[in-house]
Amino acid sequence: MTQSTRRISPLQVSAVFAVLLPACLFLSASLLLEKGCVSMICPENHGLKDMAKMSIIAFYFWLAMLASLLALAQRTSWGHGHAWKHSHATLHFFGKISYPQILIWLLVLCHQLLQYMYWYNAYRSRSSAPGILPVLQAAYKAIGLNIGIQLSLTLLPTSRGGFLSTLFGIGYDSSLGFHRLSGILTVKLSIIHVALFAAFATLRSGSWESFWRITLMIGASPERMASYRGWLGPAGLVSLLLFIWVAVNSVNWVRRKHYCWFWINHFAVLLAILAAMVHASPMLWYSLPTLAFYIVDSCVRVYNRRRQYTITRLEVEECGYVRLDIGDCHVPASPGQWVSINIPAISKVEWHPFTVANCMPHPSRNGKNNINSNISKSVRTSSSSSSSETQYLLAPTPPPSSELPHLQQQKAGLSLIIKPAPSHASWTQQLVTTWQNLQQSQRQSDPESNIPAPLVIHIDGPHGTLPPRFLRSDTILIVVGGSGIPGGLAIAKSILNNALNSATSYASTITHPPKVLLYWTCRSPAAHDMTLWRELLAHPRAHALLEPHLCITTGKPDSPRLSVPAIIRHLKADHTKTRTVSVYACGPAALMDQVTTQVATLGDVVGDGFETTPQGPYLPPANEEDPMEDEPWAPNNSTPVVSPSNAEHSRRTRIRILMHVEGYGR
Repeated sequence: MTQSTRRISPLQVSAVFAVLLPACLFLSASLLLEKGCVSMICPENHGLKDMAKMSIIAFYFWLAMLASLLALAQRTSWGHGHAWKHSHATLHFFGKISYPQILIWLLVLCHQLLQYMYWYNAYRSRSSAPGILPVLQAAYKAIGLNIGIQLSLTLLPTSRGGFLSTLFGIGYDSSLGFHRLSGILTVKLSIIHVALFAAFATLRSGSWESFWRITLMIGASPERMASYRGWLGPAGLVSLLLFIWVAVNSVNWVRRKHYCWFWINHFAVLLAILAAMVHASPMLWYSLPTLAFYIVDSCVRVYNRRRQYTITRLEVEECGYVRLDIGDCHVPASPGQWVSINIPAISKVEWHPFTVANCMPHPSRNGKNNINSNISKSVRTSSSSSSSETQYLLAPTPPPSSELPHLQQQKAGLSLIIKPAPSHASWTQQLVTTWQNLQQSQRQSDPESNIPAPLVIHIDGPHGTLPPRFLRSDTILIVVGGSGIPGGLAIAKSILNNALNSATSYASTITHPPKVLLYWTCRSPAAHDMTLWRELLAHPRAHALLEPHLCITTGKPDSPRLSVPAIIRHLKADHTKTRTVSVYACGPAALMDQVTTQVATLGDVVGDGFETTPQGPYLPPANEEDPMEDEPWAPNNSTPVVSPSNAEHSRRTRIRILMHVEGYGR
């Protein structure tokens, strides 16, 4: 009798690593703190072990207090709180930055300053020698500890598992903005640290030989080269160079044009962190909380990525965009979310992010369609959730009914819209070529088969979230440009399907579905033939709730332009009973700047803030020509898409606005 061997599932492996790796980190840090360290910055070796413990505890306590502050700030009235939280100040270098962001950064800088003063005085008090050398020594060692704190804060927002979004209500784009700025500050502190150490080593020895001997082992003795401590200086220099390399390859141009290169080079951060921990053990102490979060999140993501889905449709439409349908996909994506996809046939390591344009939940495994219970459950979940949207993009497939012909034709799956790059060597072109070759091979092997050959795909996500109660406003205004259309389609279809489901459910609490105003501007003359656009217009509730506007511009002077001020005038005039408006915008920076500027004149913005160009929106003076008028999304007073109304000033009541500006390019 043979015994069957039980295999360890990927979930079990991920769970083991999610527990084991953080435990090892905490154990290592504890041993270093108790037994002493073997790095170049060792507070224990200077009799500062108790002070090191106090500094670590103070940082952990500050981090917990900051997390509590963020969590409480997101759970005040109306989901995101009062208007002051979303007011903005225009700074010369950073552009538009909200008051909460300023407050967070003030707290970060104040804590860093206090930690620096704490360690500077600790190291300075250990030396009574006069002159500049003790000052430089205390300064570079104290800044080295500041680097560990800033590195920890840089790692925290990189979690994509929804930790920040769920607990703090912070959008993924906003958390990435903090991550980028904190990363830049980490690199700058590292450069200052090396510069101060170079000055200290040079002044102490009277030449640069000491600095080169410590950092590059030039002229080092055989004993130093054979010792462990002799290589701690080069480890720090390698860490700095790796951080600089990652920063250079993370600029906006590289992220947009060469995402795969940016993504692969980002893994060099792991080597940089490891080298930094070898160089200075406090790096491990301060990074423990965020490293633990990152490891757990990474284990969960690796487990989720292991599942294989299949591409059942890939079509280059007449408008130039590529529609990609993923069959048997049960990812419960919500409106406004995005996923990263990987096609192993193209590359096993290359991932690309795209906003979800259409999603259907996976049917029940038992094959039954208990739609009434599912709809009732969905409505109860929606009505009971006061802090987040939990509805799927589309409701479960309803039973046969003559009143619901539209949803009967929907299949479980997920749809993405991809704008092809002009280069034939681009990832999108490789995807299209791979699909076409696969279908050609299928036709040659089985000419009578009408079923397309499936292409394997892996999905990471979904990520991101809309502001709380975003889909429950009186009016939903969607302004998108070019390839920013997927998120707008998903939100509009979600509203229409929720309204359609509420009409068939006795448990429905949706009495007044919101009105959806959808504005899309693009250059493609065949944009109206996009299949997902036509499916949206053919929805049974589209005639009652959807007001679509498609502005096709060819770049010529007489082509129509999307007038954002006219959109706001139209909203004021034709929706006089509107008290709450949700605004979703995604597109080029100039369009987003106009939307944020004009929407601010409509009412009190209480959404999740703006994401614009570093210079902020451009406001031309009176009687001055707008320099953006040649852009396809710029206003053109001669041919407005929406006619202005004389009732523009009839409203006196301020409108409450939920604003969400999506990161462009997904």
